Amino acid sequence: MTGLTRVVGTVALSASALLAQVASLTPADELVIARAKNTLVSELEPGMPKITLEYFLRSEVNAELTWEINDCGEQTGNQSVDKGRDFPRCVEAKATLADGRLVVVMIAVGTMQTNTATKPRLFSMFVSGSRVSLRHLSQLPAELHRDFKRGRPRLRDVPAVPTAPA
Repeated sequence: MTGLTRVVGTVALSASALLAQVASLTPADELVIARAKNTLVSELEPGMPKITLEYFLRSEVNAELTWEINDCGEQTGNQSVDKGRDFPRCVEAKATLADGRLVVVMIAVGTMQTNTATKPRLFSMFVSGSRVSLRHLSQLPAELHRDFKRGRPRLRDVPAVPTAPA
């Protein structure tokens, strides 16, 4: 298999996977995702600006976002444990940064089985390679600018300290 054939095959598989994901969204799912995207960040965390979650994430992440509905990662996969549980329903926003790190933000919007809607709230958030537990959306910008290999801000992001004349 030549390199070009591999690339074309990979692109075709990726495109079909994306189309399958988009095609699997029901109109109701699309409304739930739109509701989460349009939630004001200030409603998720007091003191944050009155901008939508989608705008905030696009501005901070600076990468393509994908949106999906899931069970917030709560299912164990063991039917005897999961049987009868009404799992939370999350809208998940995911992006891969230019440096390869993965950013995932999950907003709880209700429950799966009874389809009960709740006020959107931050369920979980992480940046791969991070050594910091992110509990607030306000922590995300600093974490995105952290040198994830060293665990501290990148030097180009730290302002120069003025020196006193000698």
